[in-house]
Amino acid sequence: MARIPDFIGNWMIDNPSQGLLSYLWGSTGDFSLFVDKADRRCDGKSRIRGRIEDEFGSATFRGEISDDEIKFTKRYSRQAIRRGAAPVRIEYIGRKSSDSFRGVYVFTSKGIKCEGTFYVVAFDDLKRN
Repeated sequence: MARIPDFIGNWMIDNPSQGLLSYLWGSTGDFSLFVDKADRRCDGKSRIRGRIEDEFGSATFRGEISDDEIKFTKRYSRQAIRRGAAPVRIEYIGRKSSDSFRGVYVFTSKGIKCEGTFYVVAFDDLKRN
């Protein structure tokens, strides 16, 4: 039986008219985020790590989450990079907005800075609606 993701989300290119990295064209941006480990700290935040699956393939991530913020760094697998995924670390930071986290991502590859927006929603929150 397939594992259910902890979060599902989408990333969007903010300014595609500026010629940002060709491997993003035609992408849906949908992804599933699986938390494999979470360590709660005394400040109320949890360190998290796990994997992300999207149309390019697998990526690992590390970051932190609290009731009002999520921050993580994504790194695609070699196989996903061969399929066109970004070959560098991608930084995400988002704030709680209603039932989801919404924010921005950024990375630089081959001298080109790419920025966009993203959202993630806890899978359990979707089942309740």
